[in-house]
Amino acid sequence: SAIAGEEDCREALRWVHDNIAQFGGDPSNVTILGQSGGGAKVTALACMSDTTDLFQKVFVMSGAFVSNVKADGLANTKKLVDYLGLKDSEVVSKLTSMTYEELYKAYKGAGCSWSACAGNGTFATPMFDENGNVNPYAAQRQWMIGTTFSEFSANTTALVYSQDMNAYLPNITDDVAASRLQEKYGDRTDAVIDGFRAAYPTHQLGEALYLNAMPSGGLARWGLISPDGIITKLNQAGIPVYNYMVSYRLPYFGGQTMHHTGDIPFWFNATETIDYQMRGDETNSQRVSHHMADTMAAFMASGDPSTKLLKWAPYTTDAHNTMVFDVKTACKTDFDRALYEAMMNQ
Repeated sequence: SAIAGEEDCREALRWVHDNIAQFGGDPSNVTILGQSGGGAKVTALACMSDTTDLFQKVFVMSGAFVSNVKADGLANTKKLVDYLGLKDSEVVSKLTSMTYEELYKAYKGAGCSWSACAGNGTFATPMFDENGNVNPYAAQRQWMIGTTFSEFSANTTALVYSQDMNAYLPNITDDVAASRLQEKYGDRTDAVIDGFRAAYPTHQLGEALYLNAMPSGGLARWGLISPDGIITKLNQAGIPVYNYMVSYRLPYFGGQTMHHTGDIPFWFNATETIDYQMRGDETNSQRVSHHMADTMAAFMASGDPSTKLLKWAPYTTDAHNTMVFDVKTACKTDFDRALYEAMMNQ
């Protein structure tokens, strides 16, 4: 089928649909969540014609989106077949009889892609077609989509793995930060600094060096909110999105900008599993976690992540609202657009 993994997920959701009532659940009120590569899984599921009655809401947490089409999948399979040296008559029997470990090693050896491909089975078209149109099944869902402050641009790797003291935030004065930003952004530096200070008035300027600077895709802040971004396309189809940014600065090792996967314990109210990362700022970290977990639970229950403490308005064409999870969490409108327009030279 070329989407066997997605079909496994669909079967799990069918089991939930058929059995969850026996555990006190409601089969007509199901949310699926995917983080990172899991984002590609849940968005693909949302695009499949045979999942419309299996879930209603989708939470994409720093997630990828499948953009490959059938031609990409065929080319990918050909790489594997050529690597294994199979004749046409051997392909089906060999690939279906290989163990997982054998298939994994062959895939790695051939340099194949891991992504699912639209155009196969019930996954007929991707989330967005070549004209930007939203998949008709995905258009029926309710969406919550967001990213972290740094994603893969964080100071975490530089400091923790390579002991690069240039990434030690307490040592990065505003003057040092401005000089390094000048090297990165040239004549746009003043606009970037002004945009950062307006967006993050309580954060030190050095953190601007580790903003999520990826230009596109579901893991990129700009890839969500740009004129041709994912949320923009959903809005153009009349689909509001609950959008968020996790910008809370982790206190360990002198300060770590919120990186890819760093927000997961917060969403599940499980910061005790990373207590060493919270040490010295436990009160703030627990409050941020409670806000995040409560809004996620509210979204799963009703499709609206607002809570008694936080009113969350969706991101729409007319109102670019984002819930910013930080020491002082708040829903803000276009809070960082000027910053990202300067960063991306728009």
